[in-house]
Amino acid sequence: MKTNNILKIFGLAAVLGVAGYNVNLALNADRNSDEVSLANNEALAHGENSPSNTGPGEVVDCAGWGTGSKKVCLSTNSNPCTETGCF
Repeated sequence: MKTNNILKIFGLAAVLGVAGYNVNLALNADRNSDEVSLANNEALAHGENSPSNTGPGEVVDCAGWGTGSKKVCLSTNSNPCTETGCF
């Protein structure tokens, strides 16, 4: 009889432990998604996704040694694209 009660107590402790662990995982997952959302909002606020320059482009190397690269527009859709100089 006593061993039966002890087994019930250990079983209950195991169930509560697993439940507590799952609650902890859920709370940490929400915190991580909040950080990702904040990073996305900051990127949009700093103009990294400019709606006036959304056309497809390709980064190519500039001619010459140590001259860098530039963006060349592909003109595959109607969205505007602005080519850049060598940087």
